[in-house]
Amino acid sequence: MAELCTNAEVLIRDVYFEGGDVLRCYEGRFRFSLEGQEPIEIGPGDALVVYPNQRVTIEALEPRNLILYAIFSGRDVAAYFDRFGFCNGIHGQASAQLEVFRKIRKHLETGDRTTDASSLATLMRDALTTYAHDLREGGNALVCDAIRQIRTNLENRIVRLEPLCAQLKVSRSHLHRTFRDAGLVGLSEFIKREQLRLSLRLLRQTTKSVSEIAYEAGFLSVTHFATFVKRRTGKSPRDLRR
Repeated sequence: MAELCTNAEVLIRDVYFEGGDVLRCYEGRFRFSLEGQEPIEIGPGDALVVYPNQRVTIEALEPRNLILYAIFSGRDVAAYFDRFGFCNGIHGQASAQLEVFRKIRKHLETGDRTTDASSLATLMRDALTTYAHDLREGGNALVCDAIRQIRTNLENRIVRLEPLCAQLKVSRSHLHRTFRDAGLVGLSEFIKREQLRLSLRLLRQTTKSVSEIAYEAGFLSVTHFATFVKRRTGKSPRDLRR
């Protein structure tokens, strides 16, 4: 966990993120280019979570730029953030929580024993919970609820829009418009990107067969799955495992 102050430059280019990255901009602007997604820009007050298992390019855009970031690792990172309704591209006016983050960073970097491991975990949980709440309230609650439900549905191999709209008690046109108003891609495209995210995670973190992964990601056939992955990443499912 650290702060980064920089001038206008490319900070990283096409780096593979195995862990999750939580970021909040305090000054300047940053552009994030993620695999299979349109570039995302954040400015002061904007927050962003970059999920694990993605290739990312990060650019600082102003003469002076300041960002606070934390990197999380482990197989359960994506599921942990999904619980809070985080997603790539939701911007909210998150409260600073800066003192909490600095206290945690001090403990991690210096081995400060004034805060024991249990207290540290509580600080982190409370900070993330508040951070998630602020994102949800500062952004769009329906979008957050929809994203969480989309991911739950994908776990149950449901990719159609009709069940989603019924679960949220809104019309398809209203939900699509809400996504657009929030600055996100269209609803169908978002679901496809979530299918890709799930597919990449299963390909890279499990030993399941390609046909099993195709089924779990909601595809009707392995051929359709292979074509989808190739079109989105430029590589076949088997190549992505090498």
